[in-house]
Amino acid sequence: MYKYLLLIFILCGCQPNKSMISNKSEKIEKSNTNCPENGTCNLEVINNTSVILSRDEFGKSYIKTKNSKSTLIKYSYAKKKDVDIADDGYSEIIYLELKNGVENLQKKGNALSDVNAIFGRFCFCGDKTGYYKITHGELIIKKGNGGDFILTFNFKILETPQLIFEINERLLL
Repeated sequence: MYKYLLLIFILCGCQPNKSMISNKSEKIEKSNTNCPENGTCNLEVINNTSVILSRDEFGKSYIKTKNSKSTLIKYSYAKKKDVDIADDGYSEIIYLELKNGVENLQKKGNALSDVNAIFGRFCFCGDKTGYYKITHGELIIKKGNGGDFILTFNFKILETPQLIFEINERLLL
């Protein structure tokens, strides 16, 4: 009996602190000026991971991740759903892949392929959903004073509508 109580105590008492960085990833809920008011934005730093943009037999794009010596930055937006509307879901995801050890970086236009910049749009809104390579924009990453990094990313997707056009975040890599 005591073994079970001890096990329950350990499992319930050892919840990770969301503000601490783990070896695998850091996920931070954001509500800043870049996030539309009717939704939630999240920033996730995923260590030792890279992303691959692929297509299925119907030409639809999808993402696969794999272990690598890169750090994957995932910025996502999810619109608050109206419970009275069945297919009201809408979200966007931006992926940036950085080589481990990067301190300062500036990429523009087609050079965004060096960081595997990918945009995803998901909704019940016709054929303008899926993943797209980002080729129009500018990414700047600068090392901050406290060991953090300042990420500034302005971009435009020509193939589909978008709500997120810029990301301005401080993060730990």
